[in-house]
Amino acid sequence: MLFVIDMQNDFVDQRRGKMFVKDADTLVPGIIQKIKEYEKNNDLIFYTLDIHENMDDDNRTLEEKKWGQEIYTPLYKYLASHHVLTKNFYGICPKEATKIKNLYQNKERYIRKIEFIGVETHICVLANAIILQNTFHNSKIIINESLCTSSNLDWHKRALKLMKELKMEVKS
Repeated sequence: MLFVIDMQNDFVDQRRGKMFVKDADTLVPGIIQKIKEYEKNNDLIFYTLDIHENMDDDNRTLEEKKWGQEIYTPLYKYLASHHVLTKNFYGICPKEATKIKNLYQNKERYIRKIEFIGVETHICVLANAIILQNTFHNSKIIINESLCTSSNLDWHKRALKLMKELKMEVKS
């Protein structure tokens, strides 16, 4: 199972993204490859959309805000046919995680490992990894370090260290 976290225009688009994460756009080719790898194996792919509606300093038009919340344009065709999970905060709702568990708990091949890629490592990747780890106790949780980043690289490294301490596998 693959989780692509918050690869949205607002976080990835250098020119127009309201909350651009430095180097997030450089992850795109590797993320596309990872998606293709999971598709080739007929594995499940989920992606999150952070619906950040109540930002006080966001004076963009509704159309611009909608654009910002959409999946990053170069990734859209690779993710559109997969499972979207919308969220209003850092992590998906635990009820959503439970729904996923109920659907796939008897399908070992899907839940043996759960891999996370995307942005930001120290916020949304971390939050979602913890939620899924608590939901799928026996699954191997993998954080793909080379396909994650944060706006603050020190916090990125700290989050990876913390996830290792939580018995998640951090790989590059």
